[in-house]
Amino acid sequence: MLIVKIFTKFKNTKTWYIFLKFFILPIYDFIWTNVINFKGKKLHKNFKKKDIEVEYIMPKNLPSKIIRDDQDFKSIAHKISNSIDYDFINKKILEIKKDNSISRNRNYIFEFFSFVSDELKQDIIKFAKSDKNLAIANDYLKVFPVVGKIHLYVNFPIDNEIERASMLWHKDDFGYKSLDLFIPITELNSSNGSMFYLDKKDDLHIFNRIPELIIDAKPKERNKVKINDFRKYYTKDEIKEFTGKVGDALLIDSFRVYHRGGYCEKKIRIMFRISYQTPDSSRLQESNNKYFDYYNKIKKQDLNNEMEKYLFFGVTFFKKFKSIVKFLLLFYRIVHVKMKKI
Repeated sequence: MLIVKIFTKFKNTKTWYIFLKFFILPIYDFIWTNVINFKGKKLHKNFKKKDIEVEYIMPKNLPSKIIRDDQDFKSIAHKISNSIDYDFINKKILEIKKDNSISRNRNYIFEFFSFVSDELKQDIIKFAKSDKNLAIANDYLKVFPVVGKIHLYVNFPIDNEIERASMLWHKDDFGYKSLDLFIPITELNSSNGSMFYLDKKDDLHIFNRIPELIIDAKPKERNKVKINDFRKYYTKDEIKEFTGKVGDALLIDSFRVYHRGGYCEKKIRIMFRISYQTPDSSRLQESNNKYFDYYNKIKKQDLNNEMEKYLFFGVTFFKKFKSIVKFLLLFYRIVHVKMKKI
C-alpha cells in the first residue's frame, strides 16, 4: 500500500527520530506508567512509603549494572551451588546430547529449577520477594514489579557448534520494560558462557532496532542478530563482557538492551535468573492465575497481602484481553527506528 511505503520511508528520516524521541516516547511512557500499569503505579507509591534504601540505582538510558561482592547475592548463589546434584546434571546433559529428536538450536541448555528441593525453592522465592530486590525493581520500573521468570539453568558445550539462538544478539521482545538479575552459580569466564551486552546510552531503547535480522530463522533465533552483523552497528568499545565469581551479578533490562550469552567452549555454565516484569508483558499471558508458576504451593486464594498477590500473579485484565498485549507489541514494532550502520 502507498501509505505504508510513505510511512516506512518517513521512519528513516531525522524528523521521525525527533518526533519519536520528544513527542511519542514521553507521552507513551506516561500512559504506560500511569494508565496501562495503573495498579502497579499505585502499589509503587505504597511500597515507597516503606522508605527502603535502593542499593543499586539503574540508569534510565543505560539500564545495566555489574554488582560485585554483594553479600545477599553471594548468599543465595552459594545456597544454590551447595544444593546442586551435579551427578544428576551430568546425567541429564548426556541424555540431551544423545537425543537426536531435540533441535540443534535447543540442546545446549537445560532448565532444572523444577528439580531442586522444596527448601531451596522457598529460599529462592524469599530472595525474589526481598525488600532489597523489590526496591531496586520498583525504583527502575517506576511501577511495582511482577515476578515474570525464575530460571535456574545449565549451558553446556556441544562439539563443532557455533553461537546460535540466545548466544546471538537480541532484545527480549516481550514488552516495554523489565529488570533482570543474572547471578552465576559457577565461575563465569570467556570460555564458559560469559554474557555480552551493549553499554551505550540509548534514548529510544525498545524503539531502536537493528534491521538485519536472521532470515529463515531456526528455533529460538527469531529477531536475533548475527555477531558479524552486529559489528556493523556498534564498535568493540561499546560492548561489555560480564564475567565473574559465584554470586556476582548483572542487573539489566533485557527488553531494552541488546545482549547475548551462554556459548560454552569447555565447561558448563550454571546461571540463576530472576526477571521482574509488568502484567502487560507477553511472557505473562499464559501464566497460571490460581498458583504461582514457579512454586505451586503459593496459591492466589491464600494471599491476603495485596503486594504479594500482585507480585506473583499481576492482574487478570491482560490475560483476559490478550489482544491488547498483542496490539502494544505491534505498536512497538511499527514505530521503531532502524539503526544506521557505523
